[in-house]
Amino acid sequence: MYVRTLAFDRLVHAATYVHVNEPAQAATVAVEAIQLAGSLKSERYLRYIRDLKADLAAFKGDSEVKDFHDLVADKYPSLNS
Repeated sequence: MYVRTLAFDRLVHAATYVHVNEPAQAATVAVEAIQLAGSLKSERYLRYIRDLKADLAAFKGDSEVKDFHDLVADKYPSLNS
């Protein structure tokens, strides 16, 4: 599979974890997706990250979610506005 497809798949999988109230697992899978994606910055990919970031906003106290938000802030500063 292409890296892009795997990254998309993992981000969708992460969103599923959020919707079943498992934010730590969602954040862990999302971090894996971001690390896998490397320099990928397509609009669709960034929209998935933005949406997941919004979905996880209520769980900022969770250490895995904090790690996700820190990684996004570092790698995609444009998504922090």
